[in-house]
Amino acid sequence: MLRYIDDEGNEQQITANERYYMPSEIIWLLKSLGYEKVDVRGATLGAFSREEPLTPEHFEMLVIAEK
Repeated sequence: MLRYIDDEGNEQQITANERYYMPSEIIWLLKSLGYEKVDVRGATLGAFSREEPLTPEHFEMLVIAEK
């Protein structure tokens, strides 16, 4: 839960439930759902590209799957 004061001085509250996945988990999950080709690529803050290999420096991933 995140509490903060908005621009008008009112206290706001956000409840979030997030889950982070490793590339190996995503690949396993998609293959168990019947996807045959799964590729995970790197993304630089919204700049998704099929050409960029995934590195530990990336915060986002592009997942490409084909049934």
